[in-house]
Amino acid sequence: MKIFLAVFALTFPLIAQRNYPPDIPTAQKNLYKTIGDKKLHLYTFKPKGWKAEDKRPAVIFFFGGGWNSGSPEQFVPQCKHLASKGLVAMTADYRVKSRHGTTAKDCVADARDAMIWVRKNATKLGIAPDRLAAGGGSAGGHIAACLGCIAPPKKETLSSRPNALFLFNPACVLAPLDEKQVFSKERIKQLKVRMGTNPKNLSPAHHTSEDDPPTIVFHGTADPTVPYATAVIFTQRLKAAGVRCELMSYEGAKHGFFNARGGNDSVMRKTLKQLDAFLISLKWIEDTPTQKAGIKNLISPANPDLALESYVRFYSCSIRNRTNQSEFEVEGGVRRIITDSVPSPLSTGAPSTCIAKEVAAEVQGFRLLDACTV
Repeated sequence: MKIFLAVFALTFPLIAQRNYPPDIPTAQKNLYKTIGDKKLHLYTFKPKGWKAEDKRPAVIFFFGGGWNSGSPEQFVPQCKHLASKGLVAMTADYRVKSRHGTTAKDCVADARDAMIWVRKNATKLGIAPDRLAAGGGSAGGHIAACLGCIAPPKKETLSSRPNALFLFNPACVLAPLDEKQVFSKERIKQLKVRMGTNPKNLSPAHHTSEDDPPTIVFHGTADPTVPYATAVIFTQRLKAAGVRCELMSYEGAKHGFFNARGGNDSVMRKTLKQLDAFLISLKWIEDTPTQKAGIKNLISPANPDLALESYVRFYSCSIRNRTNQSEFEVEGGVRRIITDSVPSPLSTGAPSTCIAKEVAAEVQGFRLLDACTV
């Protein structure tokens, strides 16, 4: 079967417009590299209760955009989620063609410097340098995969190789692997210019080895930009090298499917649940079941106002713990949804057995489901 890999174009499309320079006020901004007059930063999210003496797992995400554009804002939702699970989560800025006239080779070099800076500052960041992952989407997934699969420069005194990879529709096959794959001469020429080197040198699938870190890949089967077949090939090559690699296939999904779309984050949340399970298997986070509470423990039949306040406090606290959002961001939405969902007991002051149900709270693009029983 021939696999035509003709769409690793010069630019991968972004799902939505994002700010550049990034506007991420809830993150700590850390300068990791200065090159010429360009300053590159990591935007860091720390978990609740973080202390400098912690040795927490950590991750750096790299945005997509075809090595041409994009913004660190893309992976803010993933960072917030993983921080809520106990990781120090970072989204990195790096140079791209449209802003800095760079090639993919320069993007990878920036990413290596980001990894080294984090390891060098592990004590200050409260992280374990041997539990540092790299992740990203599309071109950012390619960059992360390069860090995991391609041997770093010999001059490195501190390793830039990650201890795990979280890849979202990554570009991992950038040159022919065998006669089954057809690359046009024009495409190879374009890729050589865009990569800044022979594409094979920056094609993660060509460099897989037993030293590569455990990997999870999320990919849509209908991706027209980075074909699903390339994710299968990359996964197979890692497994053949004896490396753990899990491919999470999304039937009919296209490029960028893992991003929240128009306020609908259901697919993104599914990918994050799968990522959580992967992290639990690595023993990077603990398996803590979702807290459930009975309505009877939250309301006072004699005081409907107190009942409403109890609902709001419980669900607001649950959502904040999951999303790192502030009480101000959450409480108003919870109050409205709860009163709309279960108006009867809150208006009459009398609890009812018909309350036993699931309350779905949609707040700031996040959904929380808690099973409530009487």
